[in-house]
Formats: sequence, structure tokens, C-alpha cells
Amino acid sequence: MTQDELKLAVAREAIKYVVEDAIVGVGTGSTANYFIDELAKMKSRIDGAVASSQASADRLPAIADGRDASHSGDDNAHHQIIPPFTDITWRVM
Repeated sequence: MTQDELKLAVAREAIKYVVEDAIVGVGTGSTANYFIDELAKMKSRIDGAVASSQASADRLPAIADGRDASHSGDDNAHHQIIPPFTDITWRVM
């Protein structure tokens, strides 16, 4: 496996531990980016996410707004964007 394939495998394994209706804390880095991409696939089943870095905070609103490749078509959801380190980065309302 390549490094990218390993990181994706780790992200997919980690996503199995995400509890529905939870607020998920997201780290930073290339593996976290894969995790965020996987999180996008289940965004309607979590309450929100909080970022540990500005880079992750910048990436999370894209999945909340449906600008990623795995957007599920939930165009009626409203999302609140809050800066990192303060509160929920985005939240499905």
C-alpha cells in the first residue's frame, strides 16, 4: 500500500468509532484530511465538528456546505460556522 492508501485506511477505520449525534473533534494533517473526507459521507448523522487547527477549520465548512465530492444532496441543511478553538466549527441545524 502507498502512504496515501494507508492514511485512507486509517481514516476509514477511525470513522467506525464516530458516535451518531455526536460533536466530533478533528485533528490536523494529511490523515485528518482523509478523515474529514470520510466524515462528509456521514455528516447528516453527526451533530457537528470542532477543529484543532485553522487548516482543519477551513476544510470542515466545505463538507458542511456540500462542496465536497461526497455531498449527499442534503441541500436543506443550514450550517453554522464558528472559528476553531472556541466552539463547534459547523453544526447541522
